[in-house]
Amino acid sequence: MVPMLPRRRPEILTDGLPDGSTVLYDPREEMVYAISATGAQVWDACDGSRALTELAELLAAAFETEPDAARPEIAAFIAHLETLDLLEPRPHAGD
Repeated sequence: MVPMLPRRRPEILTDGLPDGSTVLYDPREEMVYAISATGAQVWDACDGSRALTELAELLAAAFETEPDAARPEIAAFIAHLETLDLLEPRPHAGD
């Protein structure tokens, strides 16, 4: 399930590349992940202050698309980040 207010784990190290993509390093698991420029924007926006709807609005404006079109892809990417344990466990809104 996608966290309602996704937040990056603070110990994840990042290295932005010239094309806008980013490399993430998880020191706990000693794993490296490469994410696209779009994924990097989602990653940067996962600060724990924005719900999925707000993330979709923010990124839809950046890519000149509709939030409803962006939401499923953002939700899937955030769910993948959660599966990789790159996000902090957060209570869901209303918990």
